[in-house]
Amino acid sequence: MFNEVRPFDWIMLAVEVLVLALIAYEVVIPLFQRKKTYKRKKELFSLMSEGQTILRKAPSAQQQFTEADRWAKLVDSWIAKVEKQLTMYSSEAVVAFAQAVKMDVRIPHVAQGVELHYRILLGKL
Repeated sequence: MFNEVRPFDWIMLAVEVLVLALIAYEVVIPLFQRKKTYKRKKELFSLMSEGQTILRKAPSAQQQFTEADRWAKLVDSWIAKVEKQLTMYSSEAVVAFAQAVKMDVRIPHVAQGVELHYRILLGKL
């Protein structure tokens, strides 16, 4: 059976195996990348949802200072949590997130002590 096999046949077999390996690589790697991207998006959407919940719970202008201070600390904690998560992804993502957001909008419905935190959170979401 293998008596008639020439060196050229072995070379062709090796080339065909390499081509099949390359095709398998081109199919498998994008599957892993898609799964990784899906996981990251899920984590980021969860953090974004948490940030929006914090934003909705902003203390009103009538609430006490202790409540406003507690909320501001919650915002700072959320920002640190997001920055920690983004650090695992890329330094560019951290820089973009940490970039100062300037909003010259008056927000009368939140307590006066947390207006800056409200603006920052709103800008980051």
